[in-house]
Amino acid sequence: MSETQSDTPRRRECVLLLDENLSSLTIAEILRKAPDWIIELHDDHFERGASDADVAEYCGKRGWALVTCDDMRYTPETKKAIAANNLRVLKVVIKKKTLGVEIAAALILAREKIVGFLRNNRAAVVAHIQKDGTLHIRARFEDATRELTAAQKRTARKFGTGRLF
Repeated sequence: MSETQSDTPRRRECVLLLDENLSSLTIAEILRKAPDWIIELHDDHFERGASDADVAEYCGKRGWALVTCDDMRYTPETKKAIAANNLRVLKVVIKKKTLGVEIAAALILAREKIVGFLRNNRAAVVAHIQKDGTLHIRARFEDATRELTAAQKRTARKFGTGRLF
């Protein structure tokens, strides 16, 4: 099915790049069957091990959203790249032994929420997607360059920086 001029701009705002840890044809094939979004794979645009900041900049400059399962976005360099490029991050919250098909199912369940979220949020933001398809905004980046509070520093030392949002 080809895109017409009238639906091209609408579809382009819903481009999702599957991060390196999700960049598989199995997941992509499932997601590509659903309407309203375009699925891109990390491995089609980057070498394995590309820096998270580079991925954030690349996606942000194109208006794409990044789908990930990890907490890579909390390093200072990556956080700045997310904020500077207005990247929208969708973190699929999973357990360690979750299969790719289960991740794809969570994204399919959340599809309408994701599309609405992407259309309504143009600034840098992080949202979590649960296995049941719920979507929750976890962090906005209005002040991404601010220093961590003492409590946040303690949390980062104890649990890692992924717990800050």
